Amino acid sequence: MNILAIDTTGSECCVGIARQDGLHFLQTKSSAQSHSRCILSTIDALLCDAALSLSDLQLLVWNAGPGSFTGIRIAASVVQSLSYSLQIPFLSVSALEALAFASARTLDESNQERHIKVAVDARMNGIYWASFFYSSSGELKRIEGDHLISLEVFAAQSEQMESGTVYAGDAWLTTGKKTHINAAIGDLIALAQTKPQQAWQYRAEECLPNYVQSSINWQKRARYQTP
Repeated sequence: MNILAIDTTGSECCVGIARQDGLHFLQTKSSAQSHSRCILSTIDALLCDAALSLSDLQLLVWNAGPGSFTGIRIAASVVQSLSYSLQIPFLSVSALEALAFASARTLDESNQERHIKVAVDARMNGIYWASFFYSSSGELKRIEGDHLISLEVFAAQSEQMESGTVYAGDAWLTTGKKTHINAAIGDLIALAQTKPQQAWQYRAEECLPNYVQSSINWQKRARYQTP
């Protein structure tokens, strides 16, 4: 299967193609240009490198966030347009799940079965949080859904971690714990390849950013709302 993957949740514009023969073509561009200016040209360049055309693509994969508000919207727009015009399915992947999966791939085979706690700095006194279990069979199972917690809750959580827990996300850097902070575009492709076809989506209106919110967001909105 020929897969096109897109990740614009951070400062870099990341695009990857997994060709059905197993070869991968990956490209990452810094934020010297805005994502909206480089995303389409990067896709075109990778298709050329992979000797594929748009009509050869069979699945679109994108990082739906949480992450950069503008970056996620750009990726959603591109995926919606390509899915509709090419009449192919897409797969929306949580940024936190991608990070957990990337962390799991770094584990020693002799010690694979672990709990993975993902904590990413959401700015303005919030932490994006999710937890997973990585089984000895190599399956990543979600324990907690993506949600936003306060710094106080995060501090309490960090003191209650079990031995052997794997930490993922930049929020753990403040605790001194060893953590995996990045998920590469190759990780996004590898995660997508573990998903069943039932997870694929076909309707453009289902291509939605993963905006993780809680009461913290409403407090921030009220605080900065002008009278």
